[in-house]
Amino acid sequence: MVDYNEGNPSNHDALIEKLSALKVEFFTEYHENVDSNRKFYNLDFGDNVVPEGWRDRLDPVIPPTARRAVDEASDHILFVPKIKVPVRPTTSKRVTEQQIAEAKRKFLNAWWSQVTQRTNPIGDGRKLLLREGRICIRHTLRWDIIPDKDKMSARQYKAALDKLGRYEFLWDVELLDNKSVYEDPSNHRDPAYVYVEYEILVEEAKRKFPDVKGEWTKLSDYQKVVYTEYWSKPEFKSDGTWEAGDYIQWVNKERVETDENPYPYIPIVIEDSGYGDNYRGVKTSDKYVGLTQFTTDMFIAEARQMTSWEAVTEITAFPPIFARNMDSTRNITVGPGEIINLDGSKGEPGAEDIEIARWPEIPQGVIRLVDKTTSYANSALKMDTLGGSPLAGVNTATEADQQIRNASSKLQGPLAALERLAVRISRWVLMDIELVLNTPVSVYGTKAVDAAVATISPKDIKGFYDSSCEFTTSDADAVSQIKARFWAEMYRVVPFLSAMTAMERGEIADDPMSEMVRRSAEDILLSAEMRSIRTLTAAQAYGQLAEMVQAMQTQGGPSETTGVPSSMGMPAGGNSAEGLMVQPDALQQPERNAVMDMSLTNRDLLQGPSQLR
Repeated sequence: MVDYNEGNPSNHDALIEKLSALKVEFFTEYHENVDSNRKFYNLDFGDNVVPEGWRDRLDPVIPPTARRAVDEASDHILFVPKIKVPVRPTTSKRVTEQQIAEAKRKFLNAWWSQVTQRTNPIGDGRKLLLREGRICIRHTLRWDIIPDKDKMSARQYKAALDKLGRYEFLWDVELLDNKSVYEDPSNHRDPAYVYVEYEILVEEAKRKFPDVKGEWTKLSDYQKVVYTEYWSKPEFKSDGTWEAGDYIQWVNKERVETDENPYPYIPIVIEDSGYGDNYRGVKTSDKYVGLTQFTTDMFIAEARQMTSWEAVTEITAFPPIFARNMDSTRNITVGPGEIINLDGSKGEPGAEDIEIARWPEIPQGVIRLVDKTTSYANSALKMDTLGGSPLAGVNTATEADQQIRNASSKLQGPLAALERLAVRISRWVLMDIELVLNTPVSVYGTKAVDAAVATISPKDIKGFYDSSCEFTTSDADAVSQIKARFWAEMYRVVPFLSAMTAMERGEIADDPMSEMVRRSAEDILLSAEMRSIRTLTAAQAYGQLAEMVQAMQTQGGPSETTGVPSSMGMPAGGNSAEGLMVQPDALQQPERNAVMDMSLTNRDLLQGPSQLR
């Protein structure tokens, strides 16, 4: 553990001072951009539209263009990742490694399904990524519910974790505010250290640190204090072990906890949107760029034009009325068929007169300018295309498809960022199981198409943490269907193409091997041999039904040996079709006919399936 306060006075903390310098040197301008982007997204920029001297007489009209640009693009991104796991390279046991890869894939997809249902950090973080050019997620284990491994045997520890997975989730995956994360400015994707700082309630701080007696503990439970944490990167050695990093916590800049980083990584993932620059030494504000960051002037211009348009419309719709020589107490009724009598003749001195002023119409230049500004905004941000609005000048489905694909291409940067993020977190999950928990872990409540539980153990991982991830946009589903149809047709036409390859390339099935096993089971179930077996089984079941009906129609009790009433006259031979017949003379005519028909049908069925075709 590094002593960062060595040589410093006791009332100073070197890491807190480093955080203060980091904020000023690298994050001040970016935070200003974040505040600006949030202001425009929340449509709170009326002060930029109406001059200060006019605000008491003119209310701004703020069109939702800035908000819609982010929302339309965000809603277009499907936020549930599709994880794929490559097969570990091997010279033998290819099938075994394939099965392990499938088990890991199912586990990771089940894991992401649980995360999506519980905290949904990627779904909620899409807007942050597009609006502020950055997304930060903290991935930690829930140590408060994980049992203490040192206080129980290996078997007890394994059983406890397995049981815990049935009703709880072992991880906490949380979306962080972009203004609360300060990372190593040299490399945001693999930082050497990361700070996280935000406000929490005093009662929450007391729950986290019940044994601490700081000045902040004297505050009211519902006051807020500043919580700060610091993570440093572990150092891996050549023998596969690592030297743990640091995990330090402060409340109101008072250090409350100093410990080792329990993970072989810094559990905070940071990604940029791809709209900014990304090279060594780039400024933080140039690296994290939002979708609408360079279109704010257009939003202000559009709002000013709309405000002036609305003001002129209001005046034109309600013109002023000028009255001369009118009694101020006189009421004039205006309506269909009403006659207004004025005293005096027109032009006569002292005569009453009413004049309705007509303001000039809205200048056509204003209308054209509003249309042009809106067109520029849609051209730059693709709002109408992504939102599904009809496109002007697009007459065919092919043209519309091209426009939609062009609009979706603007989302490639954010999609790539989310894929990198999901791959990194998936890698951390496997590392948690093998290196931190070191025991099999189960995730319950998976998707309906898979088993109700997915389990993976450290021996399935063995240092192989690689995976791939795919995020798509809503229009990509249609493209996927076209791809699936193409490869299905290729499988039908090309005699040397395997079904496994067709399903993999066409993305028809997540687990091609399992799909082929299911198809083989269906072929067996629907074969002619199985059809004969089902026919014989149905015939036997029908004979038993006839026997039960005959038993209910008789007066006598069941036989001790056959369970059939003795009055049925069952021959000693037992279960022949003739022995199942009831003596018709003992029944009434309707009952006699029903039993005779059933017995004859049963006899025909028992002759075999060849008689049924």
